[in-house]
Amino acid sequence: MSTTQGQTAVALLREQIQFAHTVLENTIQDVTAEVATSQPNGLARSIGSYYAHILIVEDLAVNGMLKKQAPLFVSDWRDRTGFDGPAPSDPAQWVGWSSQALGDVVSSRAYAQAVYAATASYVDSLIDADLATPVDLSAIGFGMQNTGWLLSVFVLINCSWHTGEISCLKGGQGLKGYPF
Repeated sequence: MSTTQGQTAVALLREQIQFAHTVLENTIQDVTAEVATSQPNGLARSIGSYYAHILIVEDLAVNGMLKKQAPLFVSDWRDRTGFDGPAPSDPAQWVGWSSQALGDVVSSRAYAQAVYAATASYVDSLIDADLATPVDLSAIGFGMQNTGWLLSVFVLINCSWHTGEISCLKGGQGLKGYPF
């Protein structure tokens, strides 16, 4: 399958994910530990917890769900993610934990690079037909989907949505949000 510009679907997805990662990293570039852990009013969470959530969900989606390996945060990066405490042993609690973790964004950036590298390596291994491979997400309430959907929603869209929230939270603290 090719796009109208001649790119394959995998190439387009790869480019979009890389851009989302770049925007996120440039958005948090000037975030200090104090800014990252500042708790906003209302229902919003801290910048650090959004960053943790983005990274943990991507790690789970790519390494856990698609590659069927242990996510980096419980294997190679256990206790080195920069987030509060170790991830819970119960996988059902991982996403909730990441949403409450107050991360040290500066320390977490090395873990982020490892997550991004794992994603890039996985996407580079795909051909367009692989995007249609079924993935059973019933256990987390999303039914049967496919690899392309999982990468689009749990990696690309999740990163983009929460980068916008981080940008807004930075603005609430008197900082420039997006880098552009």
